[in-house]
Amino acid sequence: MRADIMGADVVLLLGGIHQTAALLLPVQPQAWRRYLALAFDGLVAAGAGPLPEPPPARLEIVEPATQS
Repeated sequence: MRADIMGADVVLLLGGIHQTAALLLPVQPQAWRRYLALAFDGLVAAGAGPLPEPPPARLEIVEPATQS
């Protein structure tokens, strides 16, 4: 596993997988497995370059802004 992965990275990755796969649930209910496998492959240290940004200092769940 990459040494530069933090807990917040994993939480955000899983949230992204959830959002992506939720759209496919009615037609392909097991699609989440594909995106989870892709995310796990991205956590492998072999051949990985440095990440472009640091992890968030603090992970807070906030509601998305709504448009008026």
